[in-house]
Amino acid sequence: MKYVDDFMKSPEAIKHYDLLNSLGIFNYLANSKRRIHDLEELLSDAIEIFNQDSGDSLIEYITSNLVDRFVPSFLQFVLKLHGDDQKPRTICYHNLKRVESPAPIHSLEAYNRYFSAYPGTISFSLFEYSVQSKAAAQQLKPLNPEIIIPISGPDELYGMIIVGKKIVDGEYSDEEIIYIDRLLKFASLSFQNVIHYRSSVTDFKTQLYNHSFFQKRLSEELAKVQRHDNSISILLLDIDHFKQLNDLHGHLAGDKVLFHLSRNLEHALRQEDVIARFGGEEFIILLPESSKEAAFHVAERVRQEIELMEVHYMEKTLKITVSIGVNHINSTRYAAPLKLIEQADKALYHSKENGRNCVTFYKPGLLFKVTHIG
Repeated sequence: MKYVDDFMKSPEAIKHYDLLNSLGIFNYLANSKRRIHDLEELLSDAIEIFNQDSGDSLIEYITSNLVDRFVPSFLQFVLKLHGDDQKPRTICYHNLKRVESPAPIHSLEAYNRYFSAYPGTISFSLFEYSVQSKAAAQQLKPLNPEIIIPISGPDELYGMIIVGKKIVDGEYSDEEIIYIDRLLKFASLSFQNVIHYRSSVTDFKTQLYNHSFFQKRLSEELAKVQRHDNSISILLLDIDHFKQLNDLHGHLAGDKVLFHLSRNLEHALRQEDVIARFGGEEFIILLPESSKEAAFHVAERVRQEIELMEVHYMEKTLKITVSIGVNHINSTRYAAPLKLIEQADKALYHSKENGRNCVTFYKPGLLFKVTHIG
């Protein structure tokens, strides 16, 4: 923009000011300067958007960004993060305060059909006029909607961003609509990236990390063990008599147990702990910077909470227990990731062979069932 300022202050521009002004040159330059500034801001916003590493942080950034310019009556994000059988996640803001949505979206089917044919940002009034399913438009009415931005994947709709009418200053200006459209198109692309990445590292049935992601994180934490002389622990757990549960109640019951067990593990563990589905009814947990005592208490807490867990399925209450094998690793006990998992598996096998519903620690040449640490 410096060249614009330099020209407007140059002797030649001042000398011919009346002529240039009558031709509209100065207005043109001023408008160009403003557009350049707006595009620079948008580019900065786009860089920040693509630097967000989760859906939650992306939503927080977009919300804080909009409040600097205007306050929409409602701002609702609808995201389909996991498979077809999972209802979309709805995050709603009213006057930019997080609230329960007055228009929760339980299915994207009708919107998917519409945006497959007409992709791109659309005003709600045009959407309401042209959508085949009038119920889909009626469902959004409590949000006082003005603009809808679809989040489209390669084969289906991943979600939507619904922007409500402004609280003050009347209608959105043309410049504001252009800004919203451009900003949220970047956001839509970033949401797609987050969803694609999450899908690539997540087990579909349990929504936990998959085995390959766990291996990657384990390698990273082992490198820290060598560098900083700290310690980590691996917990390998298996549902006791899971085949019998499937045979007796059916695989859908087994799937529900796997799902509830996964949520139980997430609740019981720290945010920095890594939980993955190891395969079938086995789960594996990485505890970074974990002492042996801490690993024991975590393993016992997990075992006890799962023993108390109840899963309700078709008027039946299902209960399970788990056996756990623990491998504690420090700089003096370092091995390849697969070897360390194999050692945890040996400890798990010992738990299964010695009554189940218990915790066994691995030591080189020694396996022992743990009832206390001391």
